[in-house]
Amino acid sequence: MERQPVVVRNGNAVWSAEARPCGSGRRFGVALSGRGHSASQQGERAGENEAVRVTGRILGAPASPPAAAAGGWENAPAGRPASTSAHGADVTRRLCVTLTRVPGERVPTVAALVLNYNGRDITLQALASLEAMTYPACELIHIDNGSGDGSFEAVAAAHPNVTQIRVEENQGVVHGMNKGIELAVDRGVDYLLLLNNDIEVEPDFVEELVAAAATDPSIGCVGPKILYHGERDRLWSAGGRIRFRESMTRERGEGQVDRGQYDRDEEVPYVNGCAMLVRRQVVEEIGLWDPLFHLALDDADWCMRMKARGYRCYYAHRAVLYHMVARTVGGYRASRTFFNGRSAALFVRRYGGPAQWCSFLLFLSAGLFLAFFRELVRGNQGAVIAKFRGVIEGLRAPMEPPPGIDEGARAC
Repeated sequence: MERQPVVVRNGNAVWSAEARPCGSGRRFGVALSGRGHSASQQGERAGENEAVRVTGRILGAPASPPAAAAGGWENAPAGRPASTSAHGADVTRRLCVTLTRVPGERVPTVAALVLNYNGRDITLQALASLEAMTYPACELIHIDNGSGDGSFEAVAAAHPNVTQIRVEENQGVVHGMNKGIELAVDRGVDYLLLLNNDIEVEPDFVEELVAAAATDPSIGCVGPKILYHGERDRLWSAGGRIRFRESMTRERGEGQVDRGQYDRDEEVPYVNGCAMLVRRQVVEEIGLWDPLFHLALDDADWCMRMKARGYRCYYAHRAVLYHMVARTVGGYRASRTFFNGRSAALFVRRYGGPAQWCSFLLFLSAGLFLAFFRELVRGNQGAVIAKFRGVIEGLRAPMEPPPGIDEGARAC
């Protein structure tokens, strides 16, 4: 069988590996895994080096492999047997390798920011999922946004390797997330990964996002395929659309059964802030999240500012996340609809032309009228009135420019 060239990663270094099936001797090995076929098909394709996407992972390697290690190290562990994951079959085969460091190559560094307000248990669950990821250069940062449920102490006890930021007073999502963004930019990481706390991810989540971003420097941000946590075959988001209607954004595929209809990487109008990978250099150019958008459309505004600088928003279908939708922010209630209406009015003021204004006002009028009678029978008409009040507030509010990185402390 011909040798198979693969790339393996250890720490922040990239190594080129010439791999071949191991014989009876116990030698150093790499694990090759692929998804999308049955275990037997995947094994055959990986073995024949056909056009199947595979990733390399070092098994039993020392911290700093020598520049060239012909044959590998003795007594390395054997590869694990084939197993089945939630998204297809994984197969792993033990190979012997010759490692050569690729000069000048390194694994991009990532800072994953998890924002939490009084969500101790789901935050612990999210961090456990993130710590199980296979990406070798990802720092986890927990932003405790003024929680009073012991979240900070619980994270310190259960996840001592997680960096923490304590915000003493909850001043909203944007204020809290900006604290994490500033820290990550100061760290000099290559990418920032903004995350909700009510999520679970596949182990290769960050690899897939970074791989998509690395294909083109014009890609400013990347979002994953997001499935409902309780219905893992049903889509919540496959990238998003901006519509200039009563609801300014809409998630592609929301509520649809995932049959592969969005299984292609492509440009999208915006990426939902539930999970967004962003280049640090883009953040340095466009600035922080805008506190003008207190609870809604902060992510869409960020995407619009990226696109104004010539960057693109992208969807990476192989990166998979499960979202406990509405667990954090609740449903159709006055405290939320007010900010939805306010942010929508601010958004159309900042980005809308005549056609967008006409669309927004038409759909807003019809939407509020229908929603009032729908919520009236539920005794929840106050939520509709609150949305109308939010729109009026958004039309009147001063429009300050978005804060830059150096202005973060003052603006927030």
